[in-house]
Amino acid sequence: MCSSLSNCFAAASDTNVTILVNSSYVFNCSVQNLQDSFWLIGRKDGSFEQIAQTGNLFARYNTTYSLAAEDKFGNNETYSFQTLTLFRGTERDEGLYLCKEDKKNRTHINLIVEDPPNCIVTSESTRAGFEVTCHCEANPDSIRYEMYVNGTLYSRKMKDTVSSDKPVTTYCTGTNDVGHSKSKEKTLTPSHGKSKVVFAKI
Repeated sequence: MCSSLSNCFAAASDTNVTILVNSSYVFNCSVQNLQDSFWLIGRKDGSFEQIAQTGNLFARYNTTYSLAAEDKFGNNETYSFQTLTLFRGTERDEGLYLCKEDKKNRTHINLIVEDPPNCIVTSESTRAGFEVTCHCEANPDSIRYEMYVNGTLYSRKMKDTVSSDKPVTTYCTGTNDVGHSKSKEKTLTPSHGKSKVVFAKI
């Protein structure tokens, strides 16, 4: 058994599995005694959680069992198979999945859930105009940003200043290796005395 969760993650470094958000994944585990076996998920905060055994297909997890006869090598020892299905995986499902039988780890898989950016745009009024920021959440979090003003590419920064003497609309996009996202448009209404928008700023 792993002495700590960090050791478990290290031991499972060669069993990383990556899925896309809202995808399903099936974990398989062979055990000798179904009654002494169960699934655990180890979180990166150091906590462990036992996954409830349920036959409800609308639950996020479902466990099934199947008995196996004599193994393919003709040995007398028989194994049973415990299958765990994850439905519609999200970031909260990331972690180390352990199939345990008594005190033994039969299977350990480190699950990574990747998703495209989910972006919103915010603004704050300053003397120079508006400080516009593109906030995106994604995994992986290496994000390429683009900021648009009145439908024209304005900047490739996460944060930039937009100056205008007239109301303008702005939105941003975020792209990572998984996909692409566009934020909702936001209208910026300037105070008097602001300079005009520089649309060539990219």
